[in-house]
Amino acid sequence: MENHGLRFDVRRFCGSPLITLRGNLDTWQFDMLRNLLHSFKWKGYRDVILNFSGVSLTGRESAQTLAEAIRTWRPEMDVHLVAVGDVAKALNRVTFPFRTHLCSSLDEAAEYICRARRTMDERFLESDTDRQSATELPMAA
Repeated sequence: MENHGLRFDVRRFCGSPLITLRGNLDTWQFDMLRNLLHSFKWKGYRDVILNFSGVSLTGRESAQTLAEAIRTWRPEMDVHLVAVGDVAKALNRVTFPFRTHLCSSLDEAAEYICRARRTMDERFLESDTDRQSATELPMAA
């Protein structure tokens, strides 16, 4: 899909939506990205990856506005930002909300997702085992 010089592709990566952006990103397009993130939350996803590695920002003001926009999105799910170069430099200066991770590659984002899922699975497996053993009674001989 293309939006005034910004192209973006949405596909699945590690079971999560991956939004890859390419081209020039202007400040007026940030609302579109926020709405896209929220649409994935409403569909029940726990993670989303935004790949900014193919994005050029139009000046210092755009970098600061992007950083502020990401900080205020708060989509109530894990957001993994993949960025390199000037975009990464701009985002490195930002204190992000909890559950937002800045990554230097898709592999790093995949590691965050896999680690979080393993932890979640372990929690559910532990609680199922605990419940089972608490309800089992020894059989009489």
